[in-house]
Amino acid sequence: MQANLESWRSFTLIALSAATLAVLGKVVLWPNQARTIPDYQFPPIVPLTGWHIHNQGALLPTVASPPQPVPEYSERKMAAHGYTLTQGDAVVKVQAYYVLKPNGEVQHALKAFGGIEPKSAQLQLDTRYADGIGSYVVFTHQQTAYLGSCINPHGGSTVTAREFKQNRNFADLRHRLGPWLLGEPLKDERCLWSFFATPIQNSETESSAILENAWFAWFSWWDEHFPPL
Repeated sequence: MQANLESWRSFTLIALSAATLAVLGKVVLWPNQARTIPDYQFPPIVPLTGWHIHNQGALLPTVASPPQPVPEYSERKMAAHGYTLTQGDAVVKVQAYYVLKPNGEVQHALKAFGGIEPKSAQLQLDTRYADGIGSYVVFTHQQTAYLGSCINPHGGSTVTAREFKQNRNFADLRHRLGPWLLGEPLKDERCLWSFFATPIQNSETESSAILENAWFAWFSWWDEHFPPL
């Protein structure tokens, strides 16, 4: 019995030592190189269950602040696209922004991409969470209901920098250890900011429910079709 325990301990120590040496060797001999993120074009149609979708074409986003340096990547990529969703009498406008190295805060994204300043407009952002999806915010502004969130390449959707970093530290570690050992960055710091808007018809509650219905279908599709590296 004692001999078996000693053998198991020796095997464990040897395995851990080999793994440590492999990682150190990778870092020394094949350090992560700056990489180029492939250009991405949004599909003209995103098939969503229960919704008719209409292609509005590429958007020309206005970024309020200059891009931050991206040390692990050779350049910053961004694409933007608009869609209109219809379901009966409901009409939902969607704006999607594919961003590398996002700020992570939904308030910043609203100002940068939507021209909405949450503080000056005194917006009441209602942060919600759905199992299997993640966080998103719902709010109203000038007789319009809005929903916004950041779809991550791995992990649930996020609306704060803290949530985004947590996904990078935990979800990416599970999904990207293999690519990292082959020389790619460990963290996949990309985000698909998604903003939905619909006119308030009968009530804010009803309009928010319409947005959530569209958002859940939208997230489900992009979770399986996030832009590849």
